[in-house]
Amino acid sequence: FFFKQKTAYEISTRDWSSDVCSSDLQLAAGRNHTCARMSDGTVWCWGYNGYLELGFGVGTYADPVQVSLGASATWISAAGNTSCARTTAQLKCWGRNNKGQLGLGSPQLNGGVAPTAVPAVPGTFDPVQLSGGFEHTCAASAAGEVWCWGEGGRLQLGNTARSEEHT
Repeated sequence: FFFKQKTAYEISTRDWSSDVCSSDLQLAAGRNHTCARMSDGTVWCWGYNGYLELGFGVGTYADPVQVSLGASATWISAAGNTSCARTTAQLKCWGRNNKGQLGLGSPQLNGGVAPTAVPAVPGTFDPVQLSGGFEHTCAASAAGEVWCWGEGGRLQLGNTARSEEHT
């Protein structure tokens, strides 16, 4: 048996000291990227960025880069090649959207999407939790409502259609 040794690395380009000890710090890891919501509501991501998982541009970044959300984030989520944040105003998602997993109404077969408000959920829906699979996303409200969108071929959207649902 052979085991590949994994090494932990310190992320040292930013002073994280005030956030690391804070209960407000939140981490979310996707397929090949990671994001952190800091105590001041900013979101920083690093890693692979082939589908705008980091919220902008192209390339892979070892150092954290700030995601431009236009408002403070109250929580974040990441899965597959996508990331999402609940800001003080709305739910925003970014990254790969080839199966409609960003809830934008239609998929994009090439490239990715910068942080964009999710129109798939009604304006009265106030998500308190969001979780994503490889190519689908679900959000839940405090009232018990659940909305899911994206790839549904294995019935992971909670409906009987074995298809993509973009809204």
